[in-house]
Amino acid sequence: MYKSIFLISVVIVGGLKLFLSYRKQKELEQQLHQKNLEIEKLQNEKALLFREVNHRVKNNLQFITSLLNLQGRYEKDARLKSLLLESRNRINSMSIVHQKIEQENSSLGVDMRIYTQTLIDSLFFAFKVNKHEIKVIQYITPLHLNVDWAMPIGIILNELISNIIKHAYPESKKGSISITLKVVNQVLEIVVRDNGVGLNEGFNVKKSNSFGLQLVHSMVEQLKGDIRFVNEFGLIVNMQFTEYKKGLING
Repeated sequence: MYKSIFLISVVIVGGLKLFLSYRKQKELEQQLHQKNLEIEKLQNEKALLFREVNHRVKNNLQFITSLLNLQGRYEKDARLKSLLLESRNRINSMSIVHQKIEQENSSLGVDMRIYTQTLIDSLFFAFKVNKHEIKVIQYITPLHLNVDWAMPIGIILNELISNIIKHAYPESKKGSISITLKVVNQVLEIVVRDNGVGLNEGFNVKKSNSFGLQLVHSMVEQLKGDIRFVNEFGLIVNMQFTEYKKGLING
């Protein structure tokens, strides 16, 4: 009899422990589920805020671009008109970054292949370039960069391509532009090349009176990169960035 009572007690105690353990497990699962819901909510709110801020920045930049474009139409002085166009293109290169993020509906960053093509199309339209006269060849590695990297690289490309369009082919000569963006041995390499007239002998970007090229040099320094200008059947601008992974999102 006592043995039966003992066995029953053991079964009851064991069952109670199992029940309490199961109940505790369920409570932990419920708590974990609740925390996951809270995290998901915060992530959704963060993504929504990011998209809203990005949308407003894009609209503001486009508004400034439109103002500069409008002012340029009424400006009679050729030099001032050119300066307004250059300023508009610089701001537009930044606006495109936010535009691409909004179109992709993602905080993953900027697809550099799509961005570069959009920037080229925009500059050719702004300068009324005939695509049959200046051919563009692109070698762009699939790469997504965050805004902190995509923006200065966009400004760099804007200045170099603009400089080629304005100065590389005097007297409306036909030419070509080659743009390479690739990763080699853990280094992001960007090369912009043309087959135009090149730079003057002894050119020094730090002493140049070209605001655009000084801006390029400044942006490269900001990204802690190196830049070289080489005259070789035209102009080659070679840039290398060892810290590009700080801007890498996906790709």
